[in-house]
Amino acid sequence: SFASATDWTRTRGYFWDGALPKPVNIRTWGNDTAALFLLDLITRNGVSYLQPAVLFGEPEQITGLFNAGNIVEGSFKLSYLDQTERQPVRVSVKWREERRAEGDGSNRGLFPVTREVSVREIGVSETAPLESIDVSDFCTSERHAIDVAKLKCRMKRLVTHQVTFETIPQQATLSPGRCFRLAMETVAYETARNGAILADGTIVTSEPIPDGTYDALVWDGSSQTQEVGLVILGGRAVDRGQAVFCLAERNATEQTYKVQSMAFNDAGNIAVTALHWPTDEDGLSLISDGFDVAQNWIIEGAIGTTDAPGTITASFTGVTITGPSTLTVGVAGSYAAVVSGTGAGFTYSWTGAGLTFGTPTAASTTITASSSGSKTASCAVTRGGVTITDTHPILAVAADTTTTIGTVTITGSTTGTSPAAITSTAGISGTATDLVYSWTAPVIPAGGTVSWSSTNEASATAVFTGAGTYQLACRVSSYVATDRIVDKAVTFNLSTDTATATAHGFAAGDQVTFTASSGDLPTGLLQQTTYWVRSGGLTTDDFTLAETPGGALINLTGTASGTYRVVRLGKSDLQQVVIS
Repeated sequence: SFASATDWTRTRGYFWDGALPKPVNIRTWGNDTAALFLLDLITRNGVSYLQPAVLFGEPEQITGLFNAGNIVEGSFKLSYLDQTERQPVRVSVKWREERRAEGDGSNRGLFPVTREVSVREIGVSETAPLESIDVSDFCTSERHAIDVAKLKCRMKRLVTHQVTFETIPQQATLSPGRCFRLAMETVAYETARNGAILADGTIVTSEPIPDGTYDALVWDGSSQTQEVGLVILGGRAVDRGQAVFCLAERNATEQTYKVQSMAFNDAGNIAVTALHWPTDEDGLSLISDGFDVAQNWIIEGAIGTTDAPGTITASFTGVTITGPSTLTVGVAGSYAAVVSGTGAGFTYSWTGAGLTFGTPTAASTTITASSSGSKTASCAVTRGGVTITDTHPILAVAADTTTTIGTVTITGSTTGTSPAAITSTAGISGTATDLVYSWTAPVIPAGGTVSWSSTNEASATAVFTGAGTYQLACRVSSYVATDRIVDKAVTFNLSTDTATATAHGFAAGDQVTFTASSGDLPTGLLQQTTYWVRSGGLTTDDFTLAETPGGALINLTGTASGTYRVVRLGKSDLQQVVIS
């Protein structure tokens, strides 16, 4: 494998031109350095091998197919990489240019200069996070340095998660560094498929839902979220009212994964850890797809040395449009046509009814929809008399012009004699409609009780038994207001006691709850418990929490390695009632 790896790196133009001034751990050094030559250093049966980390122009070698039939029950886990590890980036890489002494072409390396080049994929913002790599100790090829940066860009965007599972030795047809296929069914709850159920069962959604039975998460404001079969008939929910819901999306998938490690565990099974390794329908790696096509990259600071591999031949095999599938009418989105193959000299032509293109003859463009509805963007790419076209469906939705809930105010008597029946009413300052109400009594004195005539109407009658000071609360939510319920992925920074959810839209005083789909919440937080957003530390993406309105910062400890979501609840008001 070392000989074939040498041939491969020679073909690509990757060479080591450096020195090791002091002893190193050969295994650690080899593993770190191999990655900078687009290689994997792996161990099979006690023997070390070098192999290309990603194949160019040939399918990945599949060594097995795994599904529920040959995975030990209960052992499968899927975990997404941290959000910061799976977003498109810019990569700055330093390399060493060897200048020859003037008049002496044989004196190489007399005046070395450290160069720096910035690389990002077409369509990636110039303000994307910047990561730095320094290969100037050994790399004297600009092409080599750029390829290292390209691989980093592709890995960040495409390798999003890893899986772990156990299998019995008889089924373990796997090998470290090799790929296998994994077939599984996934269930996702998307905020785009949510809605509200009114008191009479009427379904309120952005798009009509056909009659049928749907797997859904349902929350009525007074109990835990439930996973149920939601029956919809004639635009109404059967036997349900006054709740919000989110429909499940079930998908059977078969994806490619690359084995990172294999080891026997105490049960005698083989524990496998593998990274998602995306491929197309022909088994070709998407990481290397269009890797050597200049139009797929934005490279800044290159001096244009002539050290490109001599055996790469131009080819043009496909086009893929990347960009969002949903646009708000009048708001531009960024799109790019990514070419599969090698070479240069491509021309681009973007078209689409009801769509406006910012740069219709460039590899990347902005697209703006002029009206709502289903649209199709097309890009025809031509080179050498060959034209390949790809299309991309876009759903254009009208801008949200509805009003907000504003503030919630409870009115009604605040005193009484036990047993006292008191009717309270929750009103809002805004003009939002399709409101969902949830009445509770968060504070009840010792020995006291509260019973309700209803907890999901604008007006509710509570019977207070026992003397003391009570506290009533009413939360009002709406799925059609601009401050509607928000459901977002969230991460935690334990060192600053901060939560992060991209463009969360929270305001100080908002009430939120958290769920953990994997792992445990940090110590200090409990699932399905209401917390308040504080004004301190509140930014576009970050927020801090308190256990009471305007309360002290919650100290977060423990671990935060799971997958979490934060839900903003509707607005609420509190009222104190004194019973004698």
